[in-house]
Amino acid sequence: MECAGLDLHKSFCQTKICTKEGELIKEGRIKTELRRRNLKYPDGAGIFMGKGKKWLCNLKNPVIDSYLAIYETVDRELKNAEREIEKAGKQYEEVKLMTGIKGIGVYSALIIYSEIEDCSRFSNEEKVFSYAGLVPRVHQSGNTSYYGRITKEGSTYLRWILVEAVRVHVRWCPDSKITKHYNKIKKKKGANVAATAAARKLLQVIYPLAEKQGRVPDRRLGVQTLETIHAAGIAGLPREFD
Repeated sequence: MECAGLDLHKSFCQTKICTKEGELIKEGRIKTELRRRNLKYPDGAGIFMGKGKKWLCNLKNPVIDSYLAIYETVDRELKNAEREIEKAGKQYEEVKLMTGIKGIGVYSALIIYSEIEDCSRFSNEEKVFSYAGLVPRVHQSGNTSYYGRITKEGSTYLRWILVEAVRVHVRWCPDSKITKHYNKIKKKKGANVAATAAARKLLQVIYPLAEKQGRVPDRRLGVQTLETIHAAGIAGLPREFD
């Protein structure tokens, strides 16, 4: 694995997350200022797009102008990160294969791949689950073990993107084993617990994709991986892997 390149792409993914959060904060503050001034955009939706931005500029409100200037800077950084992520996604076979799973795009796949990094760090998949913080806490009393909530230790970004991917997956792949597992737990413990449990199942399928280095030849890995994806009933393969 090209560590230096992957670290750079990892930073672009994290930049996108941070700049998107910053963009949402600025949008919220602009809306707050509009409410405070009792101002309402006449066209309703799309206030932060072309025509809406022009309307905001024409208000000549110093507070809004200040936030708009910051918004534009953040937006440029976000678009730059997105371009780099799109280019990076074409460099890694593992990332391309991950996008064959419904709910995972280039951005999600690159975050997962860059967060897992070198799979030789993990002796088995349970270690990966632990790194993602997707294992339950264990409390022991005498000879009895009690399992609590997940530890939430390890990579916050990996755990977050897996849960987000699952939420998309269950909407678009209703008959997959992951979705069935999600629905079963949702009935008993609610959507949030179900999403976390399904994220672990998703990682169980994804792990072999990132396990490429030093294990099997690329061509053979692709066949094994596709068989794994189809067996799990979660395929949504891009054309080049059909």
